[in-house]
Amino acid sequence: MSLDVLIIQLVALSCLVIIARAGRRQSWAWIALAILAVLAIGLLLQAPWTAAVSGTLWVLAIVIPGQGLRYFNRLRLQEQYQQARNWARVLRWLHPLDGWWQFPAIMQAQALAQAGDRDAALALLKRYQTDLTPTGRWVTTIVYQLEGRWAEAVIWAPRCLSEAQMLRETAVLGLYLRALGETGDLNQLVRLVDRCAQQRQRLGSSMALDFGRLYAFAFSGQPEPVAYLFTTSLKACSSPIQQFWQATAEWCAGNRAGAQPLFQALQAQSDVGLHQAIAARLAAPYRPPERTLTLAAYELLNRLRQGLDQDGKYNLRQVVAFQQAPVTYTLVGLNVLIYGLPMALALLWDLERDLSRWLDRIQDPSLPLWVFQPVWLIYRSGVMVPELVQQGQWWRLLTATFLHIDLMHLGLNMLGLWFVGAFVEARLTPWKFLAAYLTCGVGSMAIVAWGAILSGEVDISALGASGAIMGVLGMMGIIFFQEWRHHRAPLAARWLRTFGVIIVLQTVFDVLNPRVSLLGHLSGLILGFGAGWILFRRRPVSSASGDSPLL
Repeated sequence: MSLDVLIIQLVALSCLVIIARAGRRQSWAWIALAILAVLAIGLLLQAPWTAAVSGTLWVLAIVIPGQGLRYFNRLRLQEQYQQARNWARVLRWLHPLDGWWQFPAIMQAQALAQAGDRDAALALLKRYQTDLTPTGRWVTTIVYQLEGRWAEAVIWAPRCLSEAQMLRETAVLGLYLRALGETGDLNQLVRLVDRCAQQRQRLGSSMALDFGRLYAFAFSGQPEPVAYLFTTSLKACSSPIQQFWQATAEWCAGNRAGAQPLFQALQAQSDVGLHQAIAARLAAPYRPPERTLTLAAYELLNRLRQGLDQDGKYNLRQVVAFQQAPVTYTLVGLNVLIYGLPMALALLWDLERDLSRWLDRIQDPSLPLWVFQPVWLIYRSGVMVPELVQQGQWWRLLTATFLHIDLMHLGLNMLGLWFVGAFVEARLTPWKFLAAYLTCGVGSMAIVAWGAILSGEVDISALGASGAIMGVLGMMGIIFFQEWRHHRAPLAARWLRTFGVIIVLQTVFDVLNPRVSLLGHLSGLILGFGAGWILFRRRPVSSASGDSPLL
């Protein structure tokens, strides 16, 4: 498969997903539709520029704005409003719709409020405040928060949007959830956060659920899950935000001795808005959460804690982001090194033209022979050829799993290894993961060689880490299956469905591309299933048994 074909498939799939999941962000759907139109015209004309033009438009109008918006939101979480304003000035030119043109002014207003000039901030914000657009409603949520008008916010939010609409428009949802906590309606807060957890696929942003959990746990006086959130999904929040909510959780739990030092440390900072929030928290009459929360609400809180624990174990994105996976990172680095070092040597010493001269040259004792010669010789002789394996060169079953034919082959395999490898390694010891990875890789190469020998096609060759990676993917499938089988965890069920879709798409891809070894991929997957069944054959320990940091 050529690079052009890969780009065309990637652009088409990405745009179709954006159109299907656009929701209220209709400008993204229109941009994706325009890129698809350019792609279709190029394909109809069989134009040589199709991949280059559609790929460039996709990067400029989809990839860069999407990643830019994530970075912009990260700066907001860190309360770096001036940097967010500067970033928004650039970003709005790439994506001037969805209210992005007003983002710099909104960030400037928040920077003014942070510096203590709340009147100037409110005057600037009210220029853009309206209930008719998502950006206008976002501005309204900022105004309510700056002014601390939580009782009015509880009335405004459901009057402005229905509960189902709030799930998609998370700025209003976030304000409403916090306002419920600030006004003491903890049962409604917990109920709505639980609904967010059950409807997480429909949320406009995953951060809405994370902040909803934060408010529910903090106002219910549960400091442990609050601290856990700030070490995982809310780790990007600024230190003052983290300290404020940890102090709030301690305060609501009745632990004034633990909350007072945290509040006092925050009051020493220059953020005027933070001072006002602390003053309001300390001035409000204290009401123990247990006097408000019903038995049903406590059951929902327990379910939220279990969901948080499940995220820490089975949420692929979260595990990859916050777990260390030294073997996975080493394997990725080794594959890249083995691919890149011979290429660098070829460019440096012109190996293609005069290999014999180079081989004579490396006999010079002044050169680091122990580094260069073995790597080059493995690369020359390490590809899996069934006939040579049959003759006794069995090491090719191992060396071939670290070789790749080109950058695209290497890049796709390493991207897959980075994600699925980190997830599976987090569930195993490093040595067990390494043994399982090599078993799947070498085993899939052996099965390909055996199949070629039986069919008489002994002159074929095979290389690549995809058999081992498919094995790791199979182990990941077993992890999700075991969790669903024993606990019926919704998160595991969702990822198990995603796993099935990935396998189907991979099989279709293998069938349509004759250069790809279907036998190698399927055998690696089956070996991964077997390794996973052995390694994870014991019943997973329930989160209620005490192994969780939260329970």
